Formats: sequence, structure tokens, C-alpha cells
Amino acid sequence: MFYVATVADGENEGEVVGWVHLDAPELDKLRHTAELTVGVREPYRKHGIGSRLLERAMAWANDAGYQKVYQSLPGTNETAIDLLEDFSWETEAVRKDHYLVGDEFVDEVMMARKLCGSVFRAFGSFVSLPPTAISETRSFSCCFHGVREGATTSRSSTDRR
Repeated sequence: MFYVATVADGENEGEVVGWVHLDAPELDKLRHTAELTVGVREPYRKHGIGSRLLERAMAWANDAGYQKVYQSLPGTNETAIDLLEDFSWETEAVRKDHYLVGDEFVDEVMMARKLCGSVFRAFGSFVSLPPTAISETRSFSCCFHGVREGATTSRSSTDRR
């Protein structure tokens, strides 16, 4: 499953500003899990796009019957760690000096969220939210596009969180 968030209007219309990807391992003993990757381009961070993408992916994983979603990230990515913790993800392990960022070794933080019996906000239909200012002088709205097994969906939304 792969979703992207794009700018819905204005001079940057169609620009990809965020994405989320869920990858299911092909090993039978891991069939209940999915690995998540989520990202938001720096100028668009802290405006709820990552939260919406994460919610969308988690709702999809829950509906698809996955019982656990996991992600590994550099320990220096405090924004992403905070986001995942806001959504009740837990740190399962830390692997010391796993990443080489520039000339510095950085810990890998392995986080996960169990889905079995969890309740997520429904995204069968998107809720219309008021426009959010990225800065005091500019506002935007995003379209979320999902692609899975050749099917494409597009939902328009603006976001606060």
C-alpha cells in the first residue's frame, strides 16, 4: 500500500509533500506484520500531514487484518519518534550506532504498534477540516492518493494535526 499527499491548489498544485508506505513481508511467520515508512518534506512538517498519512495507513492495515505495524528510524529523528509515540507506538529495541549520518554513528530506534483489538479513526470517508496555515501568510490543502494493486483513489482534504 502506498499513499502520497500532494498540494491540492495554488502554484505548487500536484507537488508531492508526503508519503506513507506499508510493506508486508513475504515470510509466512511474519504475515501478521507490515513495515511502515512515512515521510513529509521539511517545509510541510508540523502541519498534520504526517498524522493524516499515518492514520490512513494504520486504518488500512487494521482493515486488511494486520496485527502489528513496525518501523525503524534513526534516533536523531525526534519529530518522527514523537509522532509515532503520539499514536501509541512503543519502542521495542534500540540498536546502537546502526546508522551513519554524515560522519556520526546514530542509534536505530525500532518502534511498533499492535493493531489487534485497536480502534482507529475511520477513514472510509474523509472529514472536511478547515484550512491550515503553513505560515501566517500561506494556506494549503492536500490531496491523498492511494495506490494498491493497480487501483487508484484520490481524496481531497485539509489538515490540522
